[in-house]
Amino acid sequence: MNNMKSSTKRVLSLLGSTGLFVAALVIYALLLTPAYNNINKMRGELISREIVFKNQNEIIQKVKELLAQYQESTKIQENISLSLPPDLRASSIVSQIQAISQVSGVLVQSINLQAQALKPSNLNKDIKALGSVEIHLRLVGRYEGLKNFLNRIATNVRIMDVVDLRTEVSNKSNINALTHNIIINAFYQAE
Repeated sequence: MNNMKSSTKRVLSLLGSTGLFVAALVIYALLLTPAYNNINKMRGELISREIVFKNQNEIIQKVKELLAQYQESTKIQENISLSLPPDLRASSIVSQIQAISQVSGVLVQSINLQAQALKPSNLNKDIKALGSVEIHLRLVGRYEGLKNFLNRIATNVRIMDVVDLRTEVSNKSNINALTHNIIINAFYQAE
């Protein structure tokens, strides 16, 4: 190599450098490019899975919200059923009136229930008809007891309206002994 001219050495050096460069390009093309493409493909799959995961989490949250709303609406329906039962429930009416009269300090002398004609809803066909029961009561007790009874009827869970009230002295010798004739309407949802 010492005998070679410097121009030949330069050409050989240049050819060697070019050969190394070509070898580097071949290695890059054969080994690194497929690996790089594989990495990009995996990145795309990862991004699409993250998007699917995010969408599924959003769907799960919406389902949880809907379940919570459904549970709230079930509670509302239960409360409405207490105020406006799905049927007549005459025994419930009688027991409520008995309990209210005992707490109020008046005595039930007689009670008579008469189912009234149904009132269909004019608003929507999905809304049930409104049924009512006319309750004829004869109570005996003091005026304060009557006030307590009426107050408790007004604040009772079940919807009831006092339609008529007549009070008369039942014993001429005792003006505190009063007889109260009351007509009350209790309502329910007709099937």
